[in-house]
Amino acid sequence: FTGDNESCDGDRISGWDCDPAGKALKSTTADWTTHSTNKGDNSSDFTALPGGYRNTNGVFYNLKDRAHFWSSSEDTSTDTVWRRRLDYSEPTVRRKSSDKAYGFSIRCVQ
Repeated sequence: FTGDNESCDGDRISGWDCDPAGKALKSTTADWTTHSTNKGDNSSDFTALPGGYRNTNGVFYNLKDRAHFWSSSEDTSTDTVWRRRLDYSEPTVRRKSSDKAYGFSIRCVQ
């Protein structure tokens, strides 16, 4: 994503922010929590849906609030996996490392 308002810091270990990439990735039709002020515009055609995630205890969290996606990159320093997160309240994309036992969404590309 490029533009005058973009701010990406890919070198941050936690909380990697890309603004306004999150807004561009979010679906316009999904129920991103009704009080959201940062609904998506889907200008990237990614169409992210707020599917939440499955914790290691098997319980789902953040349904309709956040989208969590697996990354193909591992954080080898901690034996975890990088994930990306979209939040209903932010136009950003966040990067965090997570235990491999969590359940996040994936995107299949044909």
